[in-house]
Amino acid sequence: MQEKALRVLSLLREALLGHPALLELEERDKAMMEDPLFDDLSKEKDEAGEAYAESLRLNSGVKEASLRLIEAREKLASLPSVSLYEESYRKARALYHDLDEILLEPFRR
Repeated sequence: MQEKALRVLSLLREALLGHPALLELEERDKAMMEDPLFDDLSKEKDEAGEAYAESLRLNSGVKEASLRLIEAREKLASLPSVSLYEESYRKARALYHDLDEILLEPFRR
């Protein structure tokens, strides 16, 4: 029984590695990481997040820091490579959700 389960899992793994949604996600992840603006905007968002956390800790300038963080997040999200990645990510998550329901949901009852 265990051997059969391992073979089936191996086949599932191979099928997933070649699934169009996951291949697309991998391509778009690579493109996003190679986008020179992504690195800059990501750093800007991280710095704004740190500044916001610090403003909360000090209870000073929270509104300004919050607005800066929102703006930085929006700039990063509006980058075409990020938008395409997020679209592919949603497709991959839907695939994993479906697999979860098919494979694991019967055991949760």
